[in-house]
Amino acid sequence: MAVNHSPKSSTSTPRSMNVGHQQTQSDTNLPLLVQDDDLISIFDKRCTKRQRPNSPLSPSGNRNEDCINDLKDMLLSFQKEQSTILQKLVTDVHEIKSSKNEQSTILNKLISDISEVKQQNCQIQKTNDELGKKIEIVNNNFDHMKLQIESLQKDKTEYTRKMQQLENKIRDLERSSRPSAIEIKNVPQKTDESPEDLKSTLVKMSEIFSVPLKSSDIRDAYRFPGKPGTIKPIVAEFTSVPTKLNFLAAAKAFNRKRSLQDKLNTSHLGYLDVCSPVYVVEYLPGSMRKLFYLAKEFSKANNFKFCWSSNGRILIQKNEQSKAIHIKNEEVLDETLHQM
Repeated sequence: MAVNHSPKSSTSTPRSMNVGHQQTQSDTNLPLLVQDDDLISIFDKRCTKRQRPNSPLSPSGNRNEDCINDLKDMLLSFQKEQSTILQKLVTDVHEIKSSKNEQSTILNKLISDISEVKQQNCQIQKTNDELGKKIEIVNNNFDHMKLQIESLQKDKTEYTRKMQQLENKIRDLERSSRPSAIEIKNVPQKTDESPEDLKSTLVKMSEIFSVPLKSSDIRDAYRFPGKPGTIKPIVAEFTSVPTKLNFLAAAKAFNRKRSLQDKLNTSHLGYLDVCSPVYVVEYLPGSMRKLFYLAKEFSKANNFKFCWSSNGRILIQKNEQSKAIHIKNEEVLDETLHQM
């Protein structure tokens, strides 16, 4: 029996090509770092397998060769790109490592610096603590000294007040010890001068003033100590305060009536070889004498018209209309100056 063979199905060839296509797709997943020669050898083998002379769908030899060349170029280009990328990655890795080393070095240096700073801070803190303790001690000492100074200032104020009181008492005692004494300035001193000679001079002056005075009205007369080479003043103590006051008033009245050239001078007392003014004033003790000098200087500097002493009291007056100011001490002069 004859057997009819059906023609071969044309689907075999497509199936074969489909298998080849699947193999090509799976082979493209090969590692990217395959060498060039290996890649070429693999593609040559695959292309040889695909050549089937008896298949009606098999391409010609030239077409296969072009395909192979295109694939080779594509893979070579891909391989070069991968190599370039890999090289860049390697370079970046080296740079990262180098940067990491630098950063490690910098970090180590920073750690060392921070440790040194910490040590310095600890030392500074220790020094500050010591300084704080010393400052506290100084503050305590300062507070103690401040209290002592305040106490001393209070004591000084009290002592100053008491000293002022004592000075005033001494002035009062000195003034009361010689309440009837006067002082005569600028009378020439005679050779071997005695108290009686001085009393005679006073009696002669009373005759000039037209005031009655006897030698017995004078308790004592002497020269007051003075600087060498100067005329020492005469101090005369009367037996009573009224006698003193009458003598002083007569002397002032005598000078008030005369011109400057004719006021009481040495020629009135018989000293014809010299003509110097003679001053008759109230006697003041040493402490009052200095105060009287300051009062006169104050009067000149501040245009006070009058400065005089009466019964041991020093007074200044701006003019005839103003009130007289009793100068008890230097503080009164300061207060008067501030009130001007």
